[in-house]
Amino acid sequence: MTQVCQICSHSKRLKIDRSIVQGGNLTKLAKEFNVPYHSLYAHAQEHVNRQLAQAWAKKELMGSLDILSEIESLIKRTKQILDRAESEGKLNTALNAIGQARGSYELLSKITFSLHQVRLTELELEKERSGEAERERRGAYDGHLAILTDAELDLFEQLAVKVQTQNKNLVIAPDPPKTVWP
Repeated sequence: MTQVCQICSHSKRLKIDRSIVQGGNLTKLAKEFNVPYHSLYAHAQEHVNRQLAQAWAKKELMGSLDILSEIESLIKRTKQILDRAESEGKLNTALNAIGQARGSYELLSKITFSLHQVRLTELELEKERSGEAERERRGAYDGHLAILTDAELDLFEQLAVKVQTQNKNLVIAPDPPKTVWP
């Protein structure tokens, strides 16, 4: 049965969390709120840190969305200027608007590429943490070894032992081939 966090269920949890976030001394806070130090420490490490990380990620996402909406607004305004300039026959202004639109699209492309790279990195880290990447490497490794005969696999294993043990005196020699007489 899982244990309920004593601080999460405390009547003054918000005040405790605020004090932790503001850098309050955990020993003093434990005495002030009459809770065990280890419970307060575990709460600060496991729950407050996670909440702060989630809040920060949400704030970052909102900031990114704001920037993207500003870029979209700039593109929309640039298109309006372009349309007006073309209809009025102001070709220099139209060409400038085209250049500005191109710059905005380049920026959006770079942002999209960066976000894609970040997501790929996050996925790779998740795979590493879950052990999936190691399973994939082992699967590929086993697939490559499938072409070896039993005798070759035995030699390979003996060589691997020699390498792992760094035993220079260990001599690896293949078994002599068996001759079959008619």
